[in-house]
Amino acid sequence: MNIRIFKKNGPHRLIFLLFFLSSCTTYTYIAPKNLALQEPTLAQGKIPLRIGLLLQPEICRYEILKERRGIQLHYQIGESLCDGIIRMFNLMFKEVTVFESIGSNNMVQGLNAIIVPEVETSSILLPVMKTQPLEVLLRIKFSAWDINRKIIWADTYQGESRVEFQKFNLLHLPGFFEVAKKEKEDMISSLKLALEDLLKNTQEGMTATKWWLRIQ
Repeated sequence: MNIRIFKKNGPHRLIFLLFFLSSCTTYTYIAPKNLALQEPTLAQGKIPLRIGLLLQPEICRYEILKERRGIQLHYQIGESLCDGIIRMFNLMFKEVTVFESIGSNNMVQGLNAIIVPEVETSSILLPVMKTQPLEVLLRIKFSAWDINRKIIWADTYQGESRVEFQKFNLLHLPGFFEVAKKEKEDMISSLKLALEDLLKNTQEGMTATKWWLRIQ
């Protein structure tokens, strides 16, 4: 009797179990480091400056936190962002020295400027309906200081992405794991595209301003 009841209600119990487990779950999505960068379009080649790049721990560990139906979602973008910024500036400038912190002016002797990126805002819009895309928005402020920490220039650049998103449905159990895998791929792809868009816009915007001419 008990066996027949279990068989009859088995799918419903499985769905209940999946919902129960998901309510106690944390998902982490890590943005990849292999971001595509474009070559700078500078007539003189690399900008002839020695810059310090101040990447504080809070930006390199940055993550976006979301909650969906009791599930904790962690989108870790900091490592990818910092890796992309370092590579981008190495393409643009003659010499780049990376700092986590600057304790004294002796650390920056010989540099022409210090560049400091900070996260201004970030958002992830998860689709409610199947027809809605997954949207990611990142906005980073870049400031350039002289070696006395006086601001020479500052501007904010934005990156975004819109990815068609296949949200899995626990009621559709036969393809559950395949669709969940596709969802993870979509999430990571959306983070990568937003970061690449951010770096592209930063490089183009910064090149257009030519702020470094103020200190040469």
